[in-house]
Amino acid sequence: YLSEGIWKRQYRIPEHSLSANLSVFPLDGLVLSVTANWQGEVIFPISYPAIDIAEPSRVLVNLSGSYQINEHLEIFAKVDNLFNKEYTISGYKMPGTNFNFGIQLKW
Repeated sequence: YLSEGIWKRQYRIPEHSLSANLSVFPLDGLVLSVTANWQGEVIFPISYPAIDIAEPSRVLVNLSGSYQINEHLEIFAKVDNLFNKEYTISGYKMPGTNFNFGIQLKW
């Protein structure tokens, strides 16, 4: 944002970010995806406006897959933070690799 004629970065908003997703459909009803998210450095205040802390940039990779068994039943699995990257958001440590799986019933 512009303050007194000088451009300043917004707090808690990365200056740059990039996301890419690749999905493949190897079989009828099967979807496999990989997503990579890069986020540039984020600055946030500790005691506004005296001290600013910078969180370093990071890349997170996620995998997911689902299989539609029939019109009513789907199974899915997901791995977030595949490479167990340590990172923080607003100074709070985020979890490492996370696994999710389940079924979805549609009626």
